[in-house]
Amino acid sequence: MSSLKKLMIKFESILKYSSCSITASALDISLVFLLKHWLPLVAANTIGVICGTSFHYILTSHLVFHVRIHGFSALVYCITFLISLLLNNSLIVLFMHYLSYLPIHENIAFFIAKPLSALMPFFMIYFLRKHLLNKFNKPIDKK
Repeated sequence: MSSLKKLMIKFESILKYSSCSITASALDISLVFLLKHWLPLVAANTIGVICGTSFHYILTSHLVFHVRIHGFSALVYCITFLISLLLNNSLIVLFMHYLSYLPIHENIAFFIAKPLSALMPFFMIYFLRKHLLNKFNKPIDKK
C-alpha cells in the first residue's frame, strides 16, 4: 500500500471533516458576502455562520462522526457552535479592523478576514466535537 494511501486512511476522519467544512464554508462565505451590503457585518456573519453550521452539522453527523441527529449530538453542536460563533465574530471584526489600515479594497480585506476567522477555530472545534461525541454518544452503524 502506498504511503499516501496509508496517510489518507489514517486521517480519513479529519479529511472528511475538512471536506464538509469547505463545503459549509463556501455557503457561509457566499451568504456573508451578499448580506454584508445590507446588514451590519456581525449580523451578516452570524446569519452566514448559522446557515453554514447547520449544513455542516447534518453532513458531519452522518459522514464523519456517524451519530444520529438528535439529543446529545445536537447539544454538542449547539455548545461548540456558540464557542465557534464567538471566536468567528471576534476574529472577523479584529481582522477587518487591522486590514482597514492597509491600502486594499474592502472586498479583498473581507476575502482575507473571513477565511482566517473561520479557519482558526476549525481544529479546536473538530477535536472538541470528536472527543465529546466519542466519549458520550453511541455511534450509528457505518454503511
